[in-house]
Amino acid sequence: MAPERSDELTLQMRAAVAERLRGRGGAGSAPGIQPRPHPQRPAPLSFAQQRLWLLHELFPDGLGYNVPSTHRLQGPIEVDALRRALSEVLRRHEVLRSTFDRDRDGHPVQVVRPAAPIELPVHRVPAGADPAALAVALVRRPFDLRSGPLLRVDLLRLDTDHHVLVLCAHHIAVDQWSLEVLYAELSRLYPVLVAGQRAGREAELPALRLQYADYAVWQREHLTTDRLRPHLDFWHEHLDGVPEQRLRIDRPRPGTQSFAGARLRRRVPEPVLRKLREVSARHGATTFATLLAALHTLLTGYADDPDLTIAIPFGHRSRPELEPLLGFFVNTLPLRTTPAPGRPWADPTFADLLHRSRDVTLDALLHQDLPFDRLVHHLHPQRALSHNPITQVALSHFNTRSSGPRLPGVEVRPFPIEPGTVVFDLDFVMAEYDDGLAIELDYSTDLFDEATARGMLDQFAGLLDRIPADPSRRLGELVPRKLRTSTAGSAAAVQEPGPRPVEAAARTAPRTDTEHALVAIWTKVLGVDAVGTTDDFFAIGGDSLAAARVAALVSRRFGVRVPMRAMFDAPTISRFATEVLAPLLATPPAPPPERGGPADPHARPARRLAALPEAEARRVLHAARESTGTAGHRPIPQEDQ
Repeated sequence: MAPERSDELTLQMRAAVAERLRGRGGAGSAPGIQPRPHPQRPAPLSFAQQRLWLLHELFPDGLGYNVPSTHRLQGPIEVDALRRALSEVLRRHEVLRSTFDRDRDGHPVQVVRPAAPIELPVHRVPAGADPAALAVALVRRPFDLRSGPLLRVDLLRLDTDHHVLVLCAHHIAVDQWSLEVLYAELSRLYPVLVAGQRAGREAELPALRLQYADYAVWQREHLTTDRLRPHLDFWHEHLDGVPEQRLRIDRPRPGTQSFAGARLRRRVPEPVLRKLREVSARHGATTFATLLAALHTLLTGYADDPDLTIAIPFGHRSRPELEPLLGFFVNTLPLRTTPAPGRPWADPTFADLLHRSRDVTLDALLHQDLPFDRLVHHLHPQRALSHNPITQVALSHFNTRSSGPRLPGVEVRPFPIEPGTVVFDLDFVMAEYDDGLAIELDYSTDLFDEATARGMLDQFAGLLDRIPADPSRRLGELVPRKLRTSTAGSAAAVQEPGPRPVEAAARTAPRTDTEHALVAIWTKVLGVDAVGTTDDFFAIGGDSLAAARVAALVSRRFGVRVPMRAMFDAPTISRFATEVLAPLLATPPAPPPERGGPADPHARPARRLAALPEAEARRVLHAARESTGTAGHRPIPQEDQ
């Protein structure tokens, strides 16, 4: 999930960004955001939401963008007051009540549902059961974006006055800043309701002038190609000639990303963090820029090419009117930190790399208005279900602590859990505390052994300890190339799947009624005059959004449900007709399952753990661990002692 609160931006960096904006005459701000005129009508998705919606269409049972937040509550809890306070938050923020569907042309839309009281199940933890494992089972339930809800809250009851609050939302509706807003509102509403007020509105929370869907409409109307052209030009130049990122891995990359992951933790002591801050100050940089340079330095020992790009998930709330809203405002900034990109590697000093990281970060912030999915659309990199586009390594950084709810008479502490998922191949999350730097490394277990990931984390901690002594040392002295020995030997030879070839250069005319119908749909979606039955959809201008539209239009035209990923599995009309449509059309439609029956996709594990005996609860937990997905970005909680 990420530096979504922009916590890595110190006052000095903000001032530097403002100064550069003044020097360039400003960025030409768009008009202010206004409430949409017809809030009862379906609204478009923001660009960030669209990216997550597409991923959900590809992996509908994936857990990659579940955002869990868990806290231990010690003290008396008024469950009904907590439920009513949460219901009021749900009423105030439409995005939590939104569901996602397609319009007649296959475009995704969000629809706001009427407010209703939220469910707050209370699960008694069986004797001897692990509450952390039970919490993991609760957050490892897929969301259904088509029917909702997008927010689930559960209470685990360990004792009369001892609970664990398990909150989980889909990332399409929240980011880390949103959780802080949610907890702040909950902290104001709950005491009023405990005191006996009949409705949460007596807490006098200010009315919200805007909703997230208003922002989505504004973004679609005003972030036009002409307005975004300067940003497109910058990112095109920034990523021009960037090589395909290849880290040496322990196993061949699967054809489809499973998002299975594991997490390792490491604490860097306060004296080392203090020295890193001093190095940053001497070079006119932030601690974030220093950590970014250090991560690049580490990865030069694990990458086939030291020209690296690292993804920075950034909380893009560039307007003050967006601050009180819940929603998904995160944009991914791919930072190419090599001092001389495109040139032969000259083994720079760490100071050179730090200056590059500082300047690249500032320039990227000046051009953060370009949504990542628009950048991917214009760059048109080779797309595959096996990995993320552009980069497979992410860095998030925080220097403030996530507070959680403040409930009177209750001690609230973080309750760390490990969902066992990851979005990127490697996802580094770093948080600054009074006693040092906390580092979490989420790594793909499809690609890396635990020993490899642990060695990487140990190397990184040692690197942070060595950098302050002499930042003028060259990277090759700090981290020798080809760090790994026996494991690296076999892994380095692993070749990831290359670009899918276009199946035929010549255009082939349709031969059947099915192929004629598919050609008509493809030409409409792609905006081209003609399509051959052996043309590769993605080689002639198709992308993920266009694939989703084709799947929707084909489903409507033929009366069958075609999953979006079928476009990746069979990217030509001839293959799509024979491998996808023919089997679907030959199969009689199944009767709709009864609600709650064995085929009901909403009958998820761990729904009512309170009613389960201990042995059954353990069986549910085992089943939950077998599912796959990826975790949302999150600040690192202090350990729950």
